Amino acid sequence: MFEITYGKNSHNSYLDAGEDIVKDFDQNQGPRIVDKINQAFFGGGVFAPKSFSALASFSIPESPFLISHDGNDKVTVEIGRRWNHQLSWCVFFGYIESIPFIGSAIAAIGIVGNLYNMYHAHKALERSVVALKATPRTDYNVGRGASCHYTNAVFDAAVAYTVYNNHVKGSLLALIPFAKPLVRFFQAAVYQPPVHPPRRIPRVNLHWVS
Repeated sequence: MFEITYGKNSHNSYLDAGEDIVKDFDQNQGPRIVDKINQAFFGGGVFAPKSFSALASFSIPESPFLISHDGNDKVTVEIGRRWNHQLSWCVFFGYIESIPFIGSAIAAIGIVGNLYNMYHAHKALERSVVALKATPRTDYNVGRGASCHYTNAVFDAAVAYTVYNNHVKGSLLALIPFAKPLVRFFQAAVYQPPVHPPRRIPRVNLHWVS
């Protein structure tokens, strides 16, 4: 699994994730790429338990545009959320597919459209993988930002491929009347929010100074 998610991440971890995608692509492991992207950014995948707000999300991860250094000279990149116009339409039609019977007809059209988009995302991923492999991860390429630039292209293509793959699966489910809304409701019903340990507040001795 990737050691990256939304927010600030180690620059090296981000570059490692790009190399993992390249390795999986070279091994024809598209499903593995999809699973890793889903685990890192989409709550585990199209059928994983999620909150209602997560099921209604229109956002996708945005490749880092900012590289920063902290006080210890640690290099970090920030992965944000963005609204993608084309992908948001896929999400919109995904909701329409939940309407029984009418949605099944729309789902059949959606499957064709998303498979077409998956093909182009795969070709974009193929081109970006070739470019990243042609840019060795040397100190020079990392320092001048080339490694991050080509990793961004791999990351964006992998995210697009994953999103379209997820929508194909959702549309296949919508071919069965009432199946999609029931599955979505079940996902939200069984979702358990993560439990964060209580924050420990250090004990402080206060002394009055006269």
